[in-house]
Amino acid sequence: LTLLLSLSADTTDQLAELIARVRDVLDHVAPTEKATLFAPRHALHSALGSLPGVVMKPVYPVARYANAFDAAIATSGYNSYHELVHLGVPTLFIARDTGTLDDQARRASHAPLGGYGLTADSVHDATFTDAARVLMDPRQRRRMRLAADVAFPHNGAEQAGAHITEL
Repeated sequence: LTLLLSLSADTTDQLAELIARVRDVLDHVAPTEKATLFAPRHALHSALGSLPGVVMKPVYPVARYANAFDAAIATSGYNSYHELVHLGVPTLFIARDTGTLDDQARRASHAPLGGYGLTADSVHDATFTDAARVLMDPRQRRRMRLAADVAFPHNGAEQAGAHITEL
């Protein structure tokens, strides 16, 4: 099982704390599951040292490697949300209050409605632990992938290419 941890925070210390919390919850909800956790190392947090149990590499864009992941736990920013949902990666979304017009909580709330993802308010509450337990279930991940395939069967690339060819 390989999990993408695509989280964001204002400071490097906050990001390290988020990733460590997710790792610890996953160890608690699935202690016998051998999971590889991967967190992309972002240039803004280059001072972040290694975290035990988490592979960190400077990979961008991560969407290019989406097929390498069985599931993800991610902040529900515009790009992350749409890439993970459209690519069919079963994801537990954590809305981040950015203080901007980006309503991540509303965006994240669509994933469980469509059946292609989960959401929790914070990595520090019981909803996260419960959702992480669901995400670790292979049958639930399979169900989420199928729901994403039904909800988003095409990516528009073929139609865009046809229009460009016509021009």
